[in-house]
Amino acid sequence: MQIRHLRYRPLAALVAALGLSWAANPVSADLVGYWDFNDASDPAVALDSSGFNNHGTVSGNAVYTDDGGGFSGEAGDRAMDMGAFNNQARVEIESAANGAFDSITESDEATIAFWMFGNAEQPVSQWTFFFGEGGTRRLGSHAPWGDGNIYFDVGDCCGSDERISTAMPETAFEGKWTHMAYVKDNDETGAGTTTIYIDGVPFHSSEPGVIGDIRPINNGFIGSGPNGGSSQSGLMDDFAIWDEALPEGRIALLSTGERPDTPPVELPGDFNEDGTIDLADYEILKSNFRSGKRLHEDGNINFRRSVDLEDFIDFAAAFNSFQQGGAPVPEPSTWALALLSLVSLWGLRARRRR
Repeated sequence: MQIRHLRYRPLAALVAALGLSWAANPVSADLVGYWDFNDASDPAVALDSSGFNNHGTVSGNAVYTDDGGGFSGEAGDRAMDMGAFNNQARVEIESAANGAFDSITESDEATIAFWMFGNAEQPVSQWTFFFGEGGTRRLGSHAPWGDGNIYFDVGDCCGSDERISTAMPETAFEGKWTHMAYVKDNDETGAGTTTIYIDGVPFHSSEPGVIGDIRPINNGFIGSGPNGGSSQSGLMDDFAIWDEALPEGRIALLSTGERPDTPPVELPGDFNEDGTIDLADYEILKSNFRSGKRLHEDGNINFRRSVDLEDFIDFAAAFNSFQQGGAPVPEPSTWALALLSLVSLWGLRARRRR
């Protein structure tokens, strides 16, 4: 049984005519830096595979692993071995001084993702990454600090609108490869969230609200604080940074081993970008109904100003085409949302008559 194609095109047209929504250009995430640590031909250089040539300088006691030492264990996959804690090991992204990460400041959003393998000496008071201005952090993490907590800072430190932290399971950082992702989200009002993912699953988030801005970045260090201070203990691999908040589905795919430079799935209706159009996507659409969201991962197919009835119509078509007779979107919820839209439209028209 397929979802029924809702027949509200005239209503949608009227909603648009009344100014409830208008066309907007979709926003896509840009990978602004990606260091897979696979090319060890020059042991002092970490090549950037993003296309922006933000190559890193390998310093201190950081060294490439042998072939096959990366998170996959496959031939051709290496990692960066940071060694013991606080030995000045780091990968410095010197192009940060020349505006490499200006787009992050402009968007006020970011995603940082990588694989790490913690040494047995964990937990120690280490910097996992640091993107800042001089000695002032703009995006930074301790994963973990010596107290066993994981920290994620944005903007500066360490106000309630800039930092989140929580206890980190020992199994997540010692003696195994773990996929980590950090997301700083934002909307048009300046409200947003920060979220830490472990192995593709949201682990800890801020309360929705105003989050500190990501201010200018002029230095960047993978695996340490400024100039190698309090360097990370263990291995790091496939470190990537985007100037956009990636959707949960894309982060889940990264945690399965997908390369960060793999283009995202371009599938209308696949809001969580997991390669399917299913009821999980419908729940995203439903939860954001009339929310004012206009990014694809929020349920907005047509990129109008809000998630509205038109998106339900387009989603029904996309769902039917993809599923070819699969499980239907629940009709009662669809009809309830249609009724809610009608009531809202009637109220707007009534107010305009006054």
